[in-house]
Amino acid sequence: MVGLLVTLIGINIICNGSEVPLFKELEVIFIRHGQTDWSYDQILQGPADPCLNETGKKEIFKSASYLKSLNQSWNMWSSPYKRTSDTAKILLDQAVSIRSHSIKEILKERYYGDFRLDDKNPPDKETDQAFNNRIKNLADLIKQESEPLLIVAHAKVFEELSLILTRNKQKIGFGEVFCFKRDKFGYWEIKCLYTL
Repeated sequence: MVGLLVTLIGINIICNGSEVPLFKELEVIFIRHGQTDWSYDQILQGPADPCLNETGKKEIFKSASYLKSLNQSWNMWSSPYKRTSDTAKILLDQAVSIRSHSIKEILKERYYGDFRLDDKNPPDKETDQAFNNRIKNLADLIKQESEPLLIVAHAKVFEELSLILTRNKQKIGFGEVFCFKRDKFGYWEIKCLYTL
């Protein structure tokens, strides 16, 4: 016999006297890549592809040590840029437990356009709507996951994702580690786990 119990925060399904969760709880760890020479000089990187500098590598070694201490295994997704590839490689080299690693184009940093074409409003930039739609698609992909996920990506991707999932835009520094957590009702919360 299946009965429904309507509550103020959602619908619970009761089966044989036990509550059946509507959503599988999920943790998604998000780490921002380490510093590059361009980010140190506050130059928008977008699709430019600088590597981590020495400071950035040290930041990620510290973050990797923290992640390793969690004794958790993840499927890892990373952006295709060198700075995120360098970050992912350090995590793997430091024996952070990764079950699989996928490079995802959808995780690319927001593209602000070629300022050589127009130094105020480049015509080829990714519009606000296009960027928001791309990150909504990313959120939909994440929601389909059933295993713990580790994402290595960029500040603007994180900010937009935090707004979409939690309705609360957050900032993330180089090498910082945040956790998005979905409860059994499908609600997301966000928490900073590690900061430099």
